[in-house]
Amino acid sequence: MTPLLALLSATAAVLALTGLAKHFLIASPRLPTWPAYAFTGMVGSPIRETARAIVCLYMDFKLTRIALYKRSDIDGTLGHVDYTFFSGPLSYMGRVLEGLRPAP
Repeated sequence: MTPLLALLSATAAVLALTGLAKHFLIASPRLPTWPAYAFTGMVGSPIRETARAIVCLYMDFKLTRIALYKRSDIDGTLGHVDYTFFSGPLSYMGRVLEGLRPAP
């Protein structure tokens, strides 16, 4: 295994574990940490969703709906950006960039 591939694999594993920990240990509405998470999300969520919207506009995706802060006690989401995209190779790059937007 090349050093670059090993580094990318380790990075992907850390990001996956961090995401799982966030989902199951912090951001779940069923946990006592949810009110603090939702409160701090009032600052972080608009920043994150604005960054996602900017990337979508930059990649010429069509924004269909945006919610900078819309707390959902059912699934734990704090905001969202819905968009439609064109088909083609640049669309894949745009969706990767949108996925790499600033994350909390």
